[in-house]
Order: sequence, then structure tokens, then C-alpha cells
Amino acid sequence: MPTSAAMDAYDLDHCVRAAQAGDPVAMETLLHRFRPLLCKIARRYVTESGEDALQEAYAAFLHALRQYDASTGVPFAGFIRKKVHGAVRTAMRRHWRYRSRTVSADAPVAPGEDGAFDLWGTLVGGCPQAEGAENAMFHRLWLDAAPLSPRERLAIQALLDGVPCDELAVQCGVGTETVKTWRKRALKKLRHFD
Repeated sequence: MPTSAAMDAYDLDHCVRAAQAGDPVAMETLLHRFRPLLCKIARRYVTESGEDALQEAYAAFLHALRQYDASTGVPFAGFIRKKVHGAVRTAMRRHWRYRSRTVSADAPVAPGEDGAFDLWGTLVGGCPQAEGAENAMFHRLWLDAAPLSPRERLAIQALLDGVPCDELAVQCGVGTETVKTWRKRALKKLRHFD
């Protein structure tokens, strides 16, 4: 009779093959089983962008599942750990590199550049207004205090600067729909931010 560890390995291999064949129950089982690992990997980046790191971890898991070949003799758990960790680390480095090149905290924000601050009323409705020359700095501070992820903040800053979604998507190395999702989530949060 097989030990529980051998049975567990057999069940895992069976579940992996079923998920690769397109079985949604097997896929859900694998995602549930490896969720603690994915969360642990993403938790390393929680100070920067934990939500984005977790999304990257899930995407890397699904990609690695498609790539996995049991005939190589590599255990699935080890393969997933290495692939997900590497993919998340690469994505976060790409994100940090992009942010360091494009968004500087010390960069002055001038009101009226391409009508940037004309958008405030329609974007965030409840954003309090400041008077005179302090307007740009006030909006910058208000936006920095908003509970946005770094990618959502980047999407809003691009919107205010007049950068189209497709251009930002190319700069970030993601799809246009992903940038639109960042923007939608950010706008929803800003509308409810006081």
C-alpha cells in the first residue's frame, strides 16, 4: 500500500495532467493547493505593490502549468516555485525600472500642461480644489495620498499627462486592456476617496 506522501504525489501528478487537459475542477484544485505559495512569493513585494505581485504570481503559475513536462523528472512543486518566483521578480524589476525612468517624485507638475488639471472635475468629482499657484502641488499631494497601487497611480498620472492607454501599455510591457483596467480601478477608488 502506498504511503500518504506517495499517494499525494500521485494525486498531484494526476491533477496536473487533468488541468493541462483543460479540466476546470483540476485547475481550481491546483490553484487552491498552491495559493499559499503564490501569496508567500507575492508577500515579498507587499511594500511596493503586493496586489500586482499576486496577480503576476497567478499569471506565472498558469503559464508554468502549461509549460510543465512531467517526462523531465522535475517535481511539479519545485518547477512551479522556481518559475513563479522568477517571473514575479522579473515583473517587479520591470515595474520598478519603468517607474524610476518615468515617474519621479521630485518632478514638478505644471497645471495646464495639455489641459491636465482641466480633467480633475470630471475624473474625481469630489477632489477638493486649491486656489492659485498651489493648485498643482495640492493635486499632486492629494493623488499621492490616495489609496492606489503603483500601477493605478501610473495609469492616472498618464491620463493626466495625456498619455494614451496603448502608449502606456507598450512602455509597461502589458496589454492595452490591462492599462484600461488599472485606470478603471484607480478612478473608482478616487471617486470614493476623501
